[in-house]
Amino acid sequence: PVHFLIRKNWYLPAPEVSPRNPAHFRLVSKEKMPWDSIKLTFEATGPSHMSFYVRTHKGSTLSQWSLGNGIPVTSRGGDYFVFYSHGLQASAWRFWIEVQVSEEQAEGMVTVAIAAHYLSGENKRSSQLDALKKKFPDWSFPSAWVSTYSLFVF
Repeated sequence: PVHFLIRKNWYLPAPEVSPRNPAHFRLVSKEKMPWDSIKLTFEATGPSHMSFYVRTHKGSTLSQWSLGNGIPVTSRGGDYFVFYSHGLQASAWRFWIEVQVSEEQAEGMVTVAIAAHYLSGENKRSSQLDALKKKFPDWSFPSAWVSTYSLFVF
């Protein structure tokens, strides 16, 4: 829900960060279903807060998933978004999406992305982020953390 409250974002160029405990995202299986859809099962491990994004390509629709009540709901732009949080000692997050494909595309049927938000611990900070926070006036309270973003096409 937080994602939809943010109307505008600014991204500042910065060197790539390398968290000591980076997030891992992988495709566990790709399975053709009897009803002519493709089921993609994923596994993610990482910090206590992660965001998962899905964008279907032309000729594809997201028909169901194992998240929420199983019925995908898009945002205004047609993308799908899930904000996932867990305790500090959690097992891998395993979930699946099912994509209905009406026409094959050379560039794949779906784009998925995972963003890892390091809200606490040693990975929360970087020297560039600390320098930026020092530029804010004393009366402000900037909220900042390191995030990584990985994008995949299937």
